[in-house]
Amino acid sequence: MGHPAESVACLVRILADFGTGITAGDLVLAGSWSGAVDLRPGQEVHADFGALGTVSLTT
Repeated sequence: MGHPAESVACLVRILADFGTGITAGDLVLAGSWSGAVDLRPGQEVHADFGALGTVSLTT
């Protein structure tokens, strides 16, 4: 769709067809590879992106 904002605009148009939309505070991941994941304090997370490398964090 080109620019990530285009996908958000498309989402808004689709939701409008269903009589709803996005509101302040809604999380929209335009162009993400996966959905958001809720993390708990102290939880460890590790992601491996192959040739791109890895990342780890503790909340």
